[in-house]
Amino acid sequence: LNDVPIIMTTAPNVIQLNQEGKRFFDESAIFQTWRAGPKFYTIWSEDQIKKIEQEGFTHTVSNPFIGQGGVPAGRPVPEIHDILQTCMDMGFVYKGDTLDEVASRLGMNANNLKETIARYNQACAKGVDEEFGKDAKYLDPISGDGPFYAVVGASYPYSTCGALDVNPKLQVLKEDGITPINGLYAVGTDSMGGLFTNKTCYVTYG
Repeated sequence: LNDVPIIMTTAPNVIQLNQEGKRFFDESAIFQTWRAGPKFYTIWSEDQIKKIEQEGFTHTVSNPFIGQGGVPAGRPVPEIHDILQTCMDMGFVYKGDTLDEVASRLGMNANNLKETIARYNQACAKGVDEEFGKDAKYLDPISGDGPFYAVVGASYPYSTCGALDVNPKLQVLKEDGITPINGLYAVGTDSMGGLFTNKTCYVTYG
């Protein structure tokens, strides 16, 4: 059950939003959450939560890097409200009676949030995601009138992020962040100084 928050942020059938309250890619794609910056958000209605409570998740995600075995799809999660309350107490789930209230709690533009959800629900009803091309089998609407839950996700790799800064040629840079040190290169975790740099996304260095 420790994996419930991970599933609620990374399962392919969720809607993922950036800080502006807008979708930023096809949520079923692999590790694209970095496009939103260090944080992203998923939205769930009380109707969806009750369905999880009674019927379980329709899709789940877990892996050895971030998960602890996962929750099998279709397994009821009667503890879901207790889990959400724990997450709220810890400060990474926010609840609001309306989407406006959720947006306010997140410091997000409420109109963007409501328009994005409405557009996503329309795509779910049509079975066609014209915005990002998400497969119809992953298009699950945000159903019901509330309350709503926003789950905070983070695209952090859990390793040391204070390592060497590198350029796209993987040359280690001097303290000015521009000048390469001749003959010195770094890759992998040793080059994590490029992580979340405001110059370019570290994922492109791969």
